[in-house]
Amino acid sequence: MKTKYDIPEWTKPENIRWAAWGWDHLTYYRRMGARDLSFWGNSGWLEKWWLRLHDEKTLDQLEGMGVNVLITHFFKGMGMETEKAMLDDLRNLIELCRPRGIRTVGYTFGSIFSETFVKEVPEAADWAVRKEDGSMRNWGGSYYRWSPCLNSGYYEYLLKLVDFGAKDIGLDGFHFDNSYAVACYCDRCRKRFREYLEARFTSPERFGFVGFSNVNPPPAEANIRDPLKQEWIRFRTLALAEKMEGIYRHIKDINPDLAVLSNPAFPRRANWADQLAVNPLLFGRCHDLMFAENGNFPSASDGKAVSQAQAYAFGDSAGYGVVASCWPRSPETGEHALPERESQAVISILEPAIFGHAPGTTWACRSIKGDSIALDIQPLRGGAKKAFAFLNASRDLFAGAKTPAETGLLHSFESFAFAHERVAPAYDGFERLLSLKGVPYRLAFTEEPERFADFKTLIVSSQLCLSDTIIQALFDFVRNGGKLVLTGRSGERTENLLAREENPFTGIFNSPNVLYLPDAPETIQTEKDPSGKWMERNTWVLPPRHAELSAALGKAFGDSFFPIRLEAPSTVLPVIKALPEGKYMIHLLNYADSSPITYVTLKLGTMFGNRKTVRIHRLEGVPTENRIGSDRTVEIQNLNLYAGVEL
Repeated sequence: MKTKYDIPEWTKPENIRWAAWGWDHLTYYRRMGARDLSFWGNSGWLEKWWLRLHDEKTLDQLEGMGVNVLITHFFKGMGMETEKAMLDDLRNLIELCRPRGIRTVGYTFGSIFSETFVKEVPEAADWAVRKEDGSMRNWGGSYYRWSPCLNSGYYEYLLKLVDFGAKDIGLDGFHFDNSYAVACYCDRCRKRFREYLEARFTSPERFGFVGFSNVNPPPAEANIRDPLKQEWIRFRTLALAEKMEGIYRHIKDINPDLAVLSNPAFPRRANWADQLAVNPLLFGRCHDLMFAENGNFPSASDGKAVSQAQAYAFGDSAGYGVVASCWPRSPETGEHALPERESQAVISILEPAIFGHAPGTTWACRSIKGDSIALDIQPLRGGAKKAFAFLNASRDLFAGAKTPAETGLLHSFESFAFAHERVAPAYDGFERLLSLKGVPYRLAFTEEPERFADFKTLIVSSQLCLSDTIIQALFDFVRNGGKLVLTGRSGERTENLLAREENPFTGIFNSPNVLYLPDAPETIQTEKDPSGKWMERNTWVLPPRHAELSAALGKAFGDSFFPIRLEAPSTVLPVIKALPEGKYMIHLLNYADSSPITYVTLKLGTMFGNRKTVRIHRLEGVPTENRIGSDRTVEIQNLNLYAGVEL
């Protein structure tokens, strides 16, 4: 990819305060009919709710709370004529927003409505994803909605739509929802897959033959060991990234200050490469912001934190801001629910901010009954206002914050694409250990080995599939003084899942800079969302053998590997950020929002120098100055939701 544009200044985490406004519209809701969750808008009072979304009273309410960006409706896929009245409402909304300093990001993408869109754009009859038997694939089980084919004219249509939205409507950015790509077996996709194979493979070593004119894409149930299945996954992820990059460049050519946001349903499933055709690094390179829509509403479960920390790590590492769009779940039904307490509203806004991402609220304008919305509920309005007020008053604690990562966690595309069930439990376990121990880290992607040198330590946590090129890069990393952690079966297979004759790292096992743990003590059990839905839930729990793993890391690399020692319940996640002018922030967030903690002890490591005092920041009140004890400890009393330690 060409050099990425700088993200617009207004989308930086210290500046943006977003709210999901209403990315679906009246015509769509009417066509959908009834749904169990009336707060989505599918209700007998739909029109009242719609008017409330476009009312100056609501804008004043949001402006007073601190919101400055609306992610709102634009184009749903029903057709420009069908959606004309909604577009007029959007124009009026934008005119009301401008004098209030509120920007608008317009929603689009997703699906083709066969009953209306095809009537306006007849050629769209050939744009639907095809199943293996040639039938059309519906979107989300709705017979009247089609999933758009990656290689159809739909993407060219989106470019025209972007021009219209930016130049005629006046949007400040675009949100492409459901921007993943399901497998398509239409003639176009078959032809392009064959062309991809012909260009890439000119000898028989990969498949046993050359010439691909009779090859068809493998079926969904094809075994991942099949080389054609592996190349089908690679082909689809590259094709989707290419399409999204084209949209990104087109938008930035109009105006670099326009924001590009999308929702590829990531991170959600471990087998994202095959299911979604998403490569997180390639995707991140062509986005300013990306949704994290999954089952990880910040909360506590059985005394452990449920967090979007993994999503933020991907954003930090790939260079995009994360917009956390997740919901509490009803314990009775497992369905989406609104927050119930002020503290839930607070923590949902604070979490992305302390990780260095975009604070906001996905629930603010959801329907209650009649013309009421969630923000009419005083505890929710009060919590959101309190969180935004704190962030605005404490802007210098967040502006320019960076993750001071000397540790890299290797992320092998092929390992996750071809062996996710074997790889994810160990990778996730090491990530949990680093987070809960307060070790700042970023992901080291195998697509860019030239950046390995950015780190002092690289962790290869059971990354099964590694190419000879990556293994050589890791050897060079150690040879140049880097420290390497190898666990489990890392490198046992090639990038194409072929077994190697012997462990490729044998030659460096005895290096003083290498820690080899063959039985992968970081392994945890992956957890499904308790609702039984399609999401995985990220409960931040230490691996069962974490003490053994920590001791091995300390012995190999010294106590400096762990920058802090935190004595606190496991519902507290520490987040270390480097600020301009040599300052640091250690953010402590208590995910058990209704369980205050009376006492927390923080022991500082050598990375913080010989500071004598710290400033403690809380949601309310004046910051206090605390002395650092002789044993380098900081004592914090009464941690309710949040405490920020400024050094």
